[in-house]
Amino acid sequence: MKANVKTVWYHIVSRSSSLVYELQFLSFVVLVGL
Repeated sequence: MKANVKTVWYHIVSRSSSLVYELQFLSFVVLVGL
């Protein structure tokens, strides 16, 4: 059970971090576009 929770937590963290990277990339593109 502990390993299961760890895996789920890892997926959540990796997803949110990639989402942050996507947002940073989008804002960078917007700034360069302006």
